[in-house]
Amino acid sequence: HQRCGSCRDSSFKYADKFIKISDLLILPNGEYLVSTNEGLFRSLNSGETWNETRITKNISYVYEDTLNNILYALSDSIYKSTDLGKTWAVFSTFGFEPATHIIVSDSNYIFVSIGGHYVDKSTDQGNTWTNIFSAPMVELNFAIYKLIQVNSGYIYMSYREWGIYHPWGIFIDNRYLRK
Repeated sequence: HQRCGSCRDSSFKYADKFIKISDLLILPNGEYLVSTNEGLFRSLNSGETWNETRITKNISYVYEDTLNNILYALSDSIYKSTDLGKTWAVFSTFGFEPATHIIVSDSNYIFVSIGGHYVDKSTDQGNTWTNIFSAPMVELNFAIYKLIQVNSGYIYMSYREWGIYHPWGIFIDNRYLRK
């Protein structure tokens, strides 16, 4: 069990203020990446001190594709890093809707939830996207919480509807499964 040195509850101290953490990722080399409403931060010493990255937008989620050694940071754009977060580039954008969760199932298939109401799928490493789920417009209290890939390879989404959390929610896709 590793502890974040300067973290208190779900925040950490940086430049004499506490910044709220949205997500924490511990990299294989022991470095920490945290997504926050102030951007993406990195710690080289288990959270004792923090450094800003070049991404200063509200980051909702940071994801490690361990199969391909790629990192993704989600905001109104998806940022991608191929060097363990030392450098980042914009990978995809979805207009005004923020990307909120991502699953990379292999080197070609990528699923992303957008704005909490849509799920898009790419079969070509993110070059093009196809919408595979849209919440009905009447469902104003519907929000995708997380995309989940189970051992069988099936993709599900968990969601919140009228304040009720549905942990396994709706089955999304299994067409990409290798036979």
